[in-house]
Amino acid sequence: MFALTLCLTSLAKPKPCTVYMFGVGVSFTDSIAYLTEVHPVTPAYIETSTGFLYDRSLYALQLKNLLEEKYHLPNTTCVVFFSKSKKKSERKREKVRNGYLGSEAVTVMRMPKEIFTFFPEEWESHETTDPFEEQ
Repeated sequence: MFALTLCLTSLAKPKPCTVYMFGVGVSFTDSIAYLTEVHPVTPAYIETSTGFLYDRSLYALQLKNLLEEKYHLPNTTCVVFFSKSKKKSERKREKVRNGYLGSEAVTVMRMPKEIFTFFPEEWESHETTDPFEEQ
């Protein structure tokens, strides 16, 4: 059973689709949480068997780079949230926003689409290779 599961997951291919994404950037040295709007990203690549978004770290890096360049925040931690459903992403964004609004120590700064928009990352094969394999 384990071998079958392993074989099926290795055969899974990424599926290009539209996802609705937003991001949050916070710094432990700043009292502002930066929250983007929910907007579509097409194409985004989803692992068909797990629903995992490929290159999630690159999307977070897009937000981190903007915060470093525009707001001079070098130590910001950025996270992205996504869903195939716009409604689900908007509900999750409100939940995250309300979590920060409940804290008097943090101010939430809304980042409209005119300031920041995620752009699609080009998918490349993520096949693993053995670095010790002789060529």
